[in-house]
Amino acid sequence: RRPRYALLTIPTFLLTAWFAAAYVNAEIDRYWLGPSLVALSWFAVAVDAVGDGWRTLTRSRGAAPLEIAACLIILAPLLVDPGARFAAVDRSHDDSATRWLDATFASLPADAVVVSWWDYSMPMWYGQLVEGRRPDLLVVDDRTRLDRGLGTVDDVIDSYLGRRPVFIIRLPVDLPALEARYVFAPAPGTAGAPIQVLHRRAVAP
Repeated sequence: RRPRYALLTIPTFLLTAWFAAAYVNAEIDRYWLGPSLVALSWFAVAVDAVGDGWRTLTRSRGAAPLEIAACLIILAPLLVDPGARFAAVDRSHDDSATRWLDATFASLPADAVVVSWWDYSMPMWYGQLVEGRRPDLLVVDDRTRLDRGLGTVDDVIDSYLGRRPVFIIRLPVDLPALEARYVFAPAPGTAGAPIQVLHRRAVAP
């Protein structure tokens, strides 16, 4: 019925769905919003096609019963326990990112370098670039390392260690390899809190 729309949306749906299924991410559900929107638009096109068939079959000018039924099908999931659904998605009072940022910025010394990853780099960049706070800090993200050719996490730590205070915020899976190479200050108990790198470990002869 709509070849150009199909040419646009079918590859979009398949590519985005393939990416979402193959990509490991802490909040992967958001990547399914695109395919879901495309699928919903296909449902609307299908309803329109059935409506045309209904009008042709009944020789009527409208398809009100069909349109009402389609609306009910779309809205039905929202009518199941709406209070619990709203409570599950409501984030209007969630200030955890703000509290984390305030505590982190307050704990970092002047001119510190923070070798971070995406979930924690974003609020720190927001604090710096939008709120104008702590411009003395250097936040080095995995993306920053690639774009600026800074090398590995070890390379970044080594390039600043001894010249500026160096801290890391890494995934738990990354820590054993780093602990084998560096001496850390006692790791804080709070998840996502920066860990200071004191110095490199001595290499055994």
